[in-house]
Amino acid sequence: MLMDLTCPAEFRSVEVLRDSGGRGQAYLTFTNLRDREIDELHAMVTLLDGDGVSLGIRPLRYRNLGAQGRAQFTLCLAMDDLPMFEDARVTIQRVHFADGGDWSWDEDALMDCTPKELVPGPERVALVAVAGSDAICWPEQRRDAWVCVCGRFNENLQYSCQRCGRNRERTFAQYQLQAVMDAYRAQQQRTQVQERRQREEATEQAKQKQTRRQKDYAQRVEQAKRRRRRTWVIVVAAVLVGFGVWNVLAAVLGTALTQRPSGADEALPTALPHAPAILAQPTAVPTTVPQVEQAQG
Repeated sequence: MLMDLTCPAEFRSVEVLRDSGGRGQAYLTFTNLRDREIDELHAMVTLLDGDGVSLGIRPLRYRNLGAQGRAQFTLCLAMDDLPMFEDARVTIQRVHFADGGDWSWDEDALMDCTPKELVPGPERVALVAVAGSDAICWPEQRRDAWVCVCGRFNENLQYSCQRCGRNRERTFAQYQLQAVMDAYRAQQQRTQVQERRQREEATEQAKQKQTRRQKDYAQRVEQAKRRRRRTWVIVVAAVLVGFGVWNVLAAVLGTALTQRPSGADEALPTALPHAPAILAQPTAVPTTVPQVEQAQG
């Protein structure tokens, strides 16, 4: 990617989207590297297919952007009259600021700003783990620029990266191969110690939880035993009290029936007081049956 390092804006990425009808839209993302608001941007876009082969170059011109300083902004590119592309390279030619300032590229100052990205592997894993997820290459000193671990080319007069803000001296000191591998191994050891400590803490917590469960279970069992004992005591006491009351009542009733007052038999009446007199006198039963006279015919 050709770039003038003094450019106040930087192309970051492109995303191509298509609807169900096949119509495509491309979204170009830039970063405003200055504190000033960008109002207008001119650029040349090289369209690439999936294999990185150029499909043509198109000029771009955007106005009234309102791109705030030190922030990203996205521009839309309609693909109605463009070939179907998958990627793009953008060379910014002119930037106009909202306060009236301008920047224009210098063709003599253009340089290839393509970083030497690390291939996937242990070194890439170590670099990302130590430097951060945006790290893609080793820091490098070029004749006209220095390359940050994030892949940004910076002027030699810049003491911090224009993209990520990393300090140049610390970047070259901390992110060399040997330093990164040592830091990565130390990080792994700390991670292993931390994981072991977490496992031990989890095991201890599990033991404490199990102990509390066993204690709670024993308490519930003991409480159930005490409730059963109280229930049996209450039942037995109720039975004993009931049996005692029954015996007392039986004794009282037996005493009342057996102890009558003297002369009670003579006082009892032998006849009903209001019975008719005829019932009191015995009726004479005839001993002979009267003869029935037969009628004389």
